[in-house]
Amino acid sequence: MRTTLSSIPSPQPSAPNSWQTSGLKNKACRWLNATGLRPAAIPCPIGLPGASVDGGSKEVTLQTVHPLVIACCLSACVAPPGSPSGDGGLPSSPSCGDGLVEGEEACDDGNWDETDDCLSNCEIARCGDGVIGQEERCEPEADSANPHCDADCQLADCGTVFDYQALWVRGFRVCRAEALHEADGDLSERAVAALEEDLDIIAAALPVAAMNYLKRVTIWLEYEQDFPGGVYHPSPVWLRNNGYPEAWAEGVQLGNAANYMSWVSQQPAIVLHELAHAWHHQFLGYDHEGIQRAFDEAMTAGIYEEVAHVAGGSQQAYATSNRMEYFAELTEAWFWVNDFYPFNRDELQAHDPAGAQMIQQAWGLRSE
Repeated sequence: MRTTLSSIPSPQPSAPNSWQTSGLKNKACRWLNATGLRPAAIPCPIGLPGASVDGGSKEVTLQTVHPLVIACCLSACVAPPGSPSGDGGLPSSPSCGDGLVEGEEACDDGNWDETDDCLSNCEIARCGDGVIGQEERCEPEADSANPHCDADCQLADCGTVFDYQALWVRGFRVCRAEALHEADGDLSERAVAALEEDLDIIAAALPVAAMNYLKRVTIWLEYEQDFPGGVYHPSPVWLRNNGYPEAWAEGVQLGNAANYMSWVSQQPAIVLHELAHAWHHQFLGYDHEGIQRAFDEAMTAGIYEEVAHVAGGSQQAYATSNRMEYFAELTEAWFWVNDFYPFNRDELQAHDPAGAQMIQQAWGLRSE
């Protein structure tokens, strides 16, 4: 039976507490105080402080109750344990989210916080439930593409053989060389901050699905390695045969933090360039026909043999190196800015329409 309400004055503005409806999980009314939701929700209208129930008309009088409670009490109410049901009373049935552990519920904390110990379906949170909790860094089910998520829902470290510190930067596992932090702590922190900014720009530019996929790629931030700029390592065999750690395989390496900080003045999209290699290798495959075809057409036409450079003058574009660099350079131009002409998306579409079309298809974009 629908109840009617009368005598509902608005609360004083200075009152620290107020009534609110859950809005999402159920229609139970919850008492909010300065510290947030009470563990147990108070059903309406029975049990409401300052409420009186006329058994004949079901007319409820509420005193100093926030008007938001009206929608709650008129739509559906959850009766407390032991309340009468049927004629002359209110329905009494377990409701997940009312703050009361009833029926088959394992828990009920009366809130929608998925990261605490009790999930919104009233089941106990555990590793593997698909929800990344407060003590977890990842979830095998929610993030099954991430090879760094272990059975305890923690991110694997950077390896016990090498001296790196594992950081979590904008969803990427970043392995920062201890040598960098020990030699120049200020440079180390500035490089991490710059990497955060770059990843923010990349996340805003790339399709969401592509960015989420690329978070499987580890970024290695070095002090002074043999690779002075950015590099993507596709092969563990090559690394092993040349005396480098196999752990670097399928990761992006910024081989010199100082160079990274200075080179971005002319090559701001260094990190995007290397992540494009990872996308090409791991998702598309280096044998991708569309990339090979666009590269062959551009090389045959000679449109990259002599182009403008950001530092001035003209020279052969880095995109002529091979199909991998062609794809990465055009990715820079499309999503950010390149250091060779074409520098941006509009120039790429005018200079190399086939290449621009290829980029859209390779990254899963709609053609412009």
